Amino acid sequence: IVRQDPDIILVGEIRDDETASIAVHASLTGHLVLSTLHTNSAVETTPRLIDMGIKPSLIPASVNAIIAQRLVRRLCSHCKEKYAPARETIESVKKILAVISPKAKLAIPKEIDFFYRAKGCPKCNGLGYKGRIGIFEIFTINEEIAQKVTGMSPESEILALALEAGMVTMLQDGILKSLEGITSIEEVQRVTGEGKFLEELYEKIITQLLLRSITINKDTEEKIAEAKKKFAVFQKVISDSPPEKILDLIMAMALSLSAGDIHIEPEENTVKIRYRIDGILQDVVHIPMNEYPHLLGNVKILSGFKATDVEGGVKDSRFGIKLEEGVLHEIKDREIDIRVSIILGGYGETVVMRLLNQGAQSLKLEELGIRKQNLDALLEQVKKPNGIILNTGPTGSGKTTTLYSLLSILNKPGVKIITVEDPIEYRLKGILQTQTDDKKDYTFPKALRALLRQNPDILMIGEIRDDETARIAVQASLTGHLVLSTLHTNNAAGSVQRLVNMGVSPTDIASSVNAFMAQRLIRILCPECKKKTKVNSEVKNHIEKVLKTISERSGIEIPKKVEYVFEAAGCPICNNIGYKERTTVSEILEMTKEMEKLINESPTASQVESLAIEQGMLTMAQDGILKVLEGVTTMEEVERVTEE
Repeated sequence: IVRQDPDIILVGEIRDDETASIAVHASLTGHLVLSTLHTNSAVETTPRLIDMGIKPSLIPASVNAIIAQRLVRRLCSHCKEKYAPARETIESVKKILAVISPKAKLAIPKEIDFFYRAKGCPKCNGLGYKGRIGIFEIFTINEEIAQKVTGMSPESEILALALEAGMVTMLQDGILKSLEGITSIEEVQRVTGEGKFLEELYEKIITQLLLRSITINKDTEEKIAEAKKKFAVFQKVISDSPPEKILDLIMAMALSLSAGDIHIEPEENTVKIRYRIDGILQDVVHIPMNEYPHLLGNVKILSGFKATDVEGGVKDSRFGIKLEEGVLHEIKDREIDIRVSIILGGYGETVVMRLLNQGAQSLKLEELGIRKQNLDALLEQVKKPNGIILNTGPTGSGKTTTLYSLLSILNKPGVKIITVEDPIEYRLKGILQTQTDDKKDYTFPKALRALLRQNPDILMIGEIRDDETARIAVQASLTGHLVLSTLHTNNAAGSVQRLVNMGVSPTDIASSVNAFMAQRLIRILCPECKKKTKVNSEVKNHIEKVLKTISERSGIEIPKKVEYVFEAAGCPICNNIGYKERTTVSEILEMTKEMEKLINESPTASQVESLAIEQGMLTMAQDGILKVLEGVTTMEEVERVTEE
């Protein structure tokens, strides 16, 4: 046929190497060739041709365009119906459409309120669909893509460039058609897959555009090496450093000390910088007021604000820290997320930076310091297929970490776990994690109602904040779901009255709750410098009084003598603080038959606690005193966190 010198050649299908070679050479010698090839997508055609013996350098010269297509069923125009999908479905679709380049010259909907789905009627024989329509992607090879093709780059890199050049994938075309009511999103996913690559590409693009960051290098690490042992040394390092290096040093020092957050507070003549270490704010360094504008400007620019803007109210943003290879090797995550809050105070703008995702926090339940008796009770309760486990305590008491640790244990094949959080604090593989957004009216109640339709086995709610969330959580537990959540109360016993105040009936509390937990984080004495000291009579009497309240049913071996305790001293290892790291003091109130009966009688919190102690509950104060006698912490720490 080629010898007849046609202008256009149609080859039904390129099935073998020889056909591919003839078709390519025909296109290179003045013929327009149309043909078909079996591949999953347009971009996959280039490696397929290479596999058929075509030299990579010939593909850009011979190929004008590659069209990929699928047929999807049309929704029946007589019975199709609108519906509001789950929030995570909308977010996923938005991400996939967000990758469409402006070069595609398509109108992309900014908001997605509903989709269409099949229903079924006599006109479509009850199928919900009638006829079919194509969804397409058209791949053309520009100069940049040609270099990738001839260099035999991975398909993912070629696809990313094609999208940037304006290609719309079959999945994207299908989604746009589904938004127009032509087909359904389920039908599009059936023929194209779920679009994970496009979502991942979206995250990569957004990261490149939005994640402002600073990099901590070896030079910065070396400067703070000695300063870690003594804040006075760090003060000298800061004083001797140029203004443009101060923020790097402050961030590096905070990371090396495992600080939770950084407070930069202008005063009358100086600026105080404090780190929250093991839950307590420590004064670290001061800088002169005349150097503050430069430091504040750097923080603002990284946070996406103008350096010269000074406004009332609170400004919230974020940026990132990147660690060069080998720098601060003890930190697992090499990219740290920093949440920034700036507020105008009496002497100028105050900055608080919270350091997230440092990878230092263990999610192994047995490593959180929970006493064995409490740990056993907790594990017994999470084995149950339904019910609520509520962890209570103030902000920063480790509640969420404990719940994540429980989820890590429960996360098994065949178990569907969904979380609703604000914000997502840890990423867990195999678990669907969602985040509320009050600005978009995606609240805890709305999220819960949407997610319960997905019928999870286990549901984790970041916090029960309002009456509606409380009622939905209780109803979920009563209808076969295991619910884990947190609540702000002073102790486990106080949770009963808190739920009653939120409109949950005593009967529902008794029926739905498996256990209430309360916890606090308490500082651990530095093992290198803690001092053994003889206990005075006043402290001894207090300890013995608390020990006498421990029930025999708790399974705790109570110390017979109280002679010595330990005190904080201070050394270079702990930066002269006397404490290093934290552990947990906790209490577990289990829902027994007797407790159910009492709760139905509308008891006071003290009555609930008395029965729980009688049945073997160890209170946080009791747990704390035992840790004092074990040399883990001090009386001062127990009094600070338990108020006893």
